[in-house]
Amino acid sequence: MNEYVIHGLRISKKVALLTALFSILAVGLFLRTYHFHDWLEFKGDQSRDASLVQGVVENGAVWPLLGPAMGNYSTDNGTHFKVGPIYYYFQILSAKIFGMKAEAMAYPDVFFGILSIPLLFFFFKKLFDDSVSLALTGLYAVSFFAVRFSRFAWNSNLIPFFVLLFLLSLYEFKIKGEQARWRWVVLLGTALGVGIQLHVILLILFSSFFLLVSVHMLVRQRGVWKRLLVVCVIAAALNIGQIRSEAETGFANMGIFLNYFAQSEAVDGQASVNRGYGPINDIGCHIEANSYMISSFGQDSCAYYYDSLLFGRTLKDFKSRIFMPSLFAGLAFSIFGYVMLAYRFLREKDRDKRMWIRFVVSYLGLSLLIMLPIVGEKLELRYFSFAFFVPFMFLGFLTEYAIGLHKKWGWAIVSLVFLILLASNAKAYSSIIEELQAQKRIYSHSVVLGEIEPIVKYLIDHSGGQTDIYLGGDYKIMDYSFQPLSYLIAEQGKNLIWVDDTDIGTFSRSGAPVFYVNNELDSENNTEYEKIGQKTYVYTVMANSAR
Repeated sequence: MNEYVIHGLRISKKVALLTALFSILAVGLFLRTYHFHDWLEFKGDQSRDASLVQGVVENGAVWPLLGPAMGNYSTDNGTHFKVGPIYYYFQILSAKIFGMKAEAMAYPDVFFGILSIPLLFFFFKKLFDDSVSLALTGLYAVSFFAVRFSRFAWNSNLIPFFVLLFLLSLYEFKIKGEQARWRWVVLLGTALGVGIQLHVILLILFSSFFLLVSVHMLVRQRGVWKRLLVVCVIAAALNIGQIRSEAETGFANMGIFLNYFAQSEAVDGQASVNRGYGPINDIGCHIEANSYMISSFGQDSCAYYYDSLLFGRTLKDFKSRIFMPSLFAGLAFSIFGYVMLAYRFLREKDRDKRMWIRFVVSYLGLSLLIMLPIVGEKLELRYFSFAFFVPFMFLGFLTEYAIGLHKKWGWAIVSLVFLILLASNAKAYSSIIEELQAQKRIYSHSVVLGEIEPIVKYLIDHSGGQTDIYLGGDYKIMDYSFQPLSYLIAEQGKNLIWVDDTDIGTFSRSGAPVFYVNNELDSENNTEYEKIGQKTYVYTVMANSAR
């Protein structure tokens, strides 16, 4: 049957499918662009990158040969390994097209974040039917994790799209071999060439998995080397900046990367952080990531909950009655998912699905090994975005299993699970939107344009036309917002200078424009001030201020 009948109206399955998919895409687009400017996260990393892009777009600086620095990979003197520059190139092109403004830096993130939605549908179509694939894609479209990391500029935000493109194109290339269409060869070269420049984890994972698959293909079909060569040429061409940099510096950047793993003290130090239970921490962080990505339950960084439970340590984050039930529900969900993945890997009867599952399992198995030396106390769960599709795939397994046991009750159970997940994500949205509307995100260690632009306006309006502007204040505010404020004020031709509390009086008596920002009303010493949101005050410091 190729059509549905709804209230007597016959609709083809293709039309119904496209309508549903476009509806999901519309919801995903809305969530990723609503109040985009005012709620755009613009912290130190974003202002640093914007300054680099501005230098290229407006001042004629040369395009960078290297990309963002990787914080965990550095030498003893603090020199960090840098990935390729493709993310900066995306930002430069965006700024050239849309103008040099803060939100233009994040347009590539929004663009690829939105494109990941339909791509994920086709990813799931290789394993599930249309209805299950649509439901999973719809949940991803509204996932708090997915939406949050599509709304601001950060190189790792592009990982979900290029992971999907890499896996889909590599799989199609692998199963067709010498007969693979050239479009898959080009897409694979593009995904590989871009992916290895987004994060060091993808550099290792994509390169290793592509190498393993390539060796397997060459053993079976020697003639496939021509297409493999084209893939490598495309990937190298996209990474020409880093290749040129390495050639000019004697592979200094790559030397930092290799030296990090060669130093025994780095490995020993990581082992001590993990308390000698690397594999358990690795698996535990994957489980926490599964829960966080699909439900928003947990926190941004791996808390090693399951490691603590296993070895009898106290859980510091026991905050509510639903914490422990949710923790064990997440554990049960992941155990069920991994068991089903193993079962389907061994017993799947459909040939195409069996090949796809084995391909995905190989990718995930390799990623598990790669993460072993990386897990640590402050490992952020965004590092697991290379496997963001896993919890949604597990939910697909649960859906099929429940409906297979009993169609009526199975749908009821699955519907309840989806509602719980939607409610959990909605709670996360509610919490952050409340802070955004009250303009107090700065107190959650974040900086958004809607909060700092009013500060910039006040400083400019009350600076008396002077170039140097002095600002002091609460360290909790200044630590996160000073660099973004400096960037925005520099756009106005001004120079922002951070002054300590003890020096504010000296500068104010000199006649310089001096300001103070905190979360307390202090009108006695400062007659001019402005309140921003519910908690933030910015003052003009008077010459006779007692501060």
